[in-house]
Amino acid sequence: MKIVNKTVLTPQYLPETLIHREKEVELIKSYIYKFDKKELIPNIIIYGPTGSGKTSVIKYTMKNSDVKNLDMEYLNGRFYNTTYRILSKLTYEEDRLGLPMSYFIDKLRNRSKNLLIAIDEVDFIKDIDELLYLLSRLNDESNVYIAMILITNSIQLKSRLDIRTLSSLNEKEMFFSPYSADQLIDILEDRIKIAIEGEYDKAALSKIAAIAASESGDARYALKILMRALEIAENENANKFEELHVDKALESIEFDIVAETLKSLPINMQIVMYTIAKMYSTLPKDLFNSTINDLISISDVFNNYVKISENAFRRKAKSLKWFKHYLNELENLGLISTVVMKNKNREVISYIRLGVNHKDILKYFDKYYGIR
Repeated sequence: MKIVNKTVLTPQYLPETLIHREKEVELIKSYIYKFDKKELIPNIIIYGPTGSGKTSVIKYTMKNSDVKNLDMEYLNGRFYNTTYRILSKLTYEEDRLGLPMSYFIDKLRNRSKNLLIAIDEVDFIKDIDELLYLLSRLNDESNVYIAMILITNSIQLKSRLDIRTLSSLNEKEMFFSPYSADQLIDILEDRIKIAIEGEYDKAALSKIAAIAASESGDARYALKILMRALEIAENENANKFEELHVDKALESIEFDIVAETLKSLPINMQIVMYTIAKMYSTLPKDLFNSTINDLISISDVFNNYVKISENAFRRKAKSLKWFKHYLNELENLGLISTVVMKNKNREVISYIRLGVNHKDILKYFDKYYGIR
């Protein structure tokens, strides 16, 4: 057995047909073509757990829609996480620094074509209210129109928005259900036929699909397991891809990456990561990776960090100032993200969302420090 095309196993690969997302593709296409004919369409919010095909559907649909009177832009809120950065991207002025916001607004107002903007992982935009309100209101004062497709894992997105933003948004909601085990088998089989030369055991694909289905039907996770398992089979010069290769892949796929990352961190930052992971282990499991149930307040984390540092690691805890510095560093590494939200009393509270599996973090500390 030999791997001949790894690209088809990556999340970036767009197949000729998106299996089990045909209906969603057609629905999005219908909105795009209406907008291309200069008909007004609602803004669309797409919900769904990680790996449910949201990003692939939008990229695929935008790539395969033949439009004449419409410009389309895709961007990710992780990288374009402020209104200023997004507007500079949309107006092709990223290389010019210090331009006033009014410059971007005027440039958008004077466009010659309608503009469809797809914003993936929109939760990560820090001033999301300002962005959505501004883009929605631009339609009141322009000859051309802007429509948005907002992609999120979080069903709590709208609860973060001010009333004035919600009233101007004019949104339609879509929900992407997680893939079932049978659907994941179809996806994996479609990819493996292109990825390898040689035989494969369909039972191995069934095993991967069952595991991924139990983890919220995540197709990305399924493909990650498949890639690692195929690499193991190839390294062993196996004649056939089988279940035993899947078993070996599962033992190492996540832990190795997490362990290497944690090893490179200063001890105090490691302790902060351990604290967050320990708190995550007590949270209720949810279908979505980015709901309110997956957020823990920074103040709670700091209080626990002080106790854990002194009791479990026998080290004097650092000050709150240093603690916040550690959080900034961890966020830059993509290990955590911080989110600002309002509670029921409309108080602004800062939260932390973990970016890696908490079980792998706890396994690392058990293995290398003997701390559980």
